[in-house]
Amino acid sequence: MTALKIPIPFKILLATALLMPGARAQAADLPAAHPSVSKDLPRIDPQHYWFSRRDSWLAIYPGDASTLRLYYSYLSGGWEAANWINIRFLRDGKAVETLCSASPTAFEVQDKSAGQDGAHLILSGERDALIAAAGLGMQLSPVQKDCNFDKLVREDDRTWSTQWQGWTVQLVIVDGNFSGLEDGRWEVTPKDGKCRVAIRIFKNAPAALPEDWEKVEAATLKDWQRFLGKMPGVPQRFEAGAGQAWLNTWYATAPATPPNFPTEPVLMAKAYMNAVWPWDCCFNAMALGVTDLNAGLDQLMLPFALQKEDGQLPDKTGPEDAFLDCTKPPIQGWALGKLMDRHEVPNARLEAIYPKLVKWTDFWFAKRDHNGNGIPGYSGVNPGWDSGWDNSTVSGGEGENEAPELQAYLILQMKTLARIAIQLGRTNEAIVWTDRAAAHLKLFRETYWREDRLVTRLDGGKRIIDRPTSLEPMMSLLLGENLDADMFNRMVAQLDDFLTPYGLASEMPASPLYRSDPDAYWCGPIWAPAMYLVIDGLDRGGRRDLAIDLAQRFDRLIQKAGGYYENFDAKTGKGLKTKAYTWTSSVHLLLLHEYGAEFKAP
Repeated sequence: MTALKIPIPFKILLATALLMPGARAQAADLPAAHPSVSKDLPRIDPQHYWFSRRDSWLAIYPGDASTLRLYYSYLSGGWEAANWINIRFLRDGKAVETLCSASPTAFEVQDKSAGQDGAHLILSGERDALIAAAGLGMQLSPVQKDCNFDKLVREDDRTWSTQWQGWTVQLVIVDGNFSGLEDGRWEVTPKDGKCRVAIRIFKNAPAALPEDWEKVEAATLKDWQRFLGKMPGVPQRFEAGAGQAWLNTWYATAPATPPNFPTEPVLMAKAYMNAVWPWDCCFNAMALGVTDLNAGLDQLMLPFALQKEDGQLPDKTGPEDAFLDCTKPPIQGWALGKLMDRHEVPNARLEAIYPKLVKWTDFWFAKRDHNGNGIPGYSGVNPGWDSGWDNSTVSGGEGENEAPELQAYLILQMKTLARIAIQLGRTNEAIVWTDRAAAHLKLFRETYWREDRLVTRLDGGKRIIDRPTSLEPMMSLLLGENLDADMFNRMVAQLDDFLTPYGLASEMPASPLYRSDPDAYWCGPIWAPAMYLVIDGLDRGGRRDLAIDLAQRFDRLIQKAGGYYENFDAKTGKGLKTKAYTWTSSVHLLLLHEYGAEFKAP
């Protein structure tokens, strides 16, 4: 019998349809892109958020019952380096206890003992904080001992400044009376019951201080409303929560700072974790990209601005620094595929992205396959950092970790490269990527599926963990429909070992290695990215019912915790580590958008 000859373009399309993660069109299943969102400003509890605004490097948060802290997010070298100024409100020279709340435009402070007195804080430009108090005085003091307000230089009757690590910190009295500088504390008393102060941070001459603060706030409101107009649609009962999630993203958006940040970065948090990591930003990219393709692509490609010649992406990027001794998992291809499912990406954008994604893929096979067996592994200065699962019970050791989920990520990335090549008319390259993806999928099945379970390989494959208690290898479920039915179904059944009322624990709760302490990190707590990766794989593998169930558990988790934390106690739902973490709010938005309409009634 003569073999049927299939034209090459059709052969590629057929292979891609069988292998592509986004083969099932999803857009028709989603809510309308732009919902009717309440015009009321969302209010948040600053205990769970860092108050800021888009394109500002400043963040304000409660330090204790009577102290606010001003954090300078431009400095991504560590918590202490950027934690700059204490702000206290005074009555008769003594600090008062306050109640705090915030909206997109202002941080509000109320004297706990005298409700009619309080303060209003807004942000202007990239580095100005404007503080207006009624009935209260103000006290400013440095957090760092080496930023000494005793060394303030008086520039004129209302302006003082000091130098710190190359920056000028300027304090300006707009209204009020300077009452002195004592023990490094700068104090102002009200004039006619009012007190207005500006805190400015700059290296060169600053712009003119705004005269009309109401116009500053009006411009902030306009920017927020424009941003809010691009919020993904969610069922009406979730709009308030979705508004807070978008507010978290908006707060965390910093100014573009070439060359590290050629476009506006959404920092992982506006304080403490005030930088960009290359897999974290993929989740922000997908959330932004629901309604704004360019914003999503810009976010996705941020780490590629500092891509090394060998293709490696930096582990962490700040406006003036980067850490290049390790990297993070290659989920960019999968994330780009999700954006391509929603939008028709222009060829011009793909032409720019394609060579960078090729180098990033080749890096893993050329630089992270140390034993030449065709199976890349996590290594770098720390394999746990490479994996993104820093201290997990399968990634926290030394040597090369030939993790199964890494192969899954690379398979999906190569399939996306084939998809891009098809769109760009690069037929031969599309064939190569399709064949490489299929071959690596075959190798994945042969290597990691043993005795009806997924195994993982440590020390370059010298040590096999045949019954891992970490959820990390289960990220391989992201392959979804590409897994054999028996393999997929058995892996799905094994998720029960990680299930809690709030989602999937990162370590089996029954494991002796499970930890519940605040620093457990990847040895027990629930993480947003792990939830979304598994949920997406379940949905594409035909178990949308389980995807919806896990999505609803995560929604309950957010309600329980009261905000978007870096991770969560798997048994109690308590938020842990950094608050207002953007990949968490982005995942919540994506889950509400994609599955919220099918949540069971409370």
